[in-house]
Amino acid sequence: MMGKSARSAALITTASVGYKEKDWNVPRHTGAMTKLGLKVELFDIDEQNPLLLKQYDVIFVMGGNPFYLLYQIARWDAKNCLLNILKAKLLLAQAQVVLCLEIA
Repeated sequence: MMGKSARSAALITTASVGYKEKDWNVPRHTGAMTKLGLKVELFDIDEQNPLLLKQYDVIFVMGGNPFYLLYQIARWDAKNCLLNILKAKLLLAQAQVVLCLEIA
């Protein structure tokens, strides 16, 4: 456990087009983070403003379609916002989606 109160984690499912919260990796990732004492919430940039990521201690970007993730970042005009948030947060990423923030 990471102290008295559980820290929070956002599991970004945006790149998992067509599956999102039903992606077979979701239970595995949430289980692992829960074991570390994190309170995990699913986050989808399709539906949620990326500015809300400021409230989380850990941000995990799931794999999937990196082009779709880039599209959603551009749609929200969120590149600078995300880069600023990620300077102060722990970022975990699956597969090539982490490159999206570099090229967005």
